[in-house]
Amino acid sequence: DEFEIFRKNYPGTKRGLETEFKTFKKHKDWKQVLPELNSKLSKQIKDRTKKSELGFFVPEWKNLQTYLNQRAWEEETGINNGSPSKDISIKIPTIE
Repeated sequence: DEFEIFRKNYPGTKRGLETEFKTFKKHKDWKQVLPELNSKLSKQIKDRTKKSELGFFVPEWKNLQTYLNQRAWEEETGINNGSPSKDISIKIPTIE
C-alpha cells in the first residue's frame, strides 16, 4: 500500500494507518495525490537535510495528521541563495 509506505517514511509523529489514511481521504483529490506522496516527501527530506547542513533553521516535522490536513506535500522546497541569516540594518532616529 502506497500510503503505508509513505506513513512509515514520514519522520514526524504519526498515529496508526487507519487514522492517518482516514485523514488523508478527506481531500477530494486523494487518489490523484497518492502516487506522488512518497516522491514529494523524499524531496522535502533531502531539502531539509541540506538546509540544516548549511546552517539554516529547520523546524521540527509536523505531526502527520497536521501535515495531511495542511496539504504540506504541496509546500515549495529549495534553498534560497544567500547566507543562512542576513543582518537587517535598522536606522534608529537620534534625539537632539
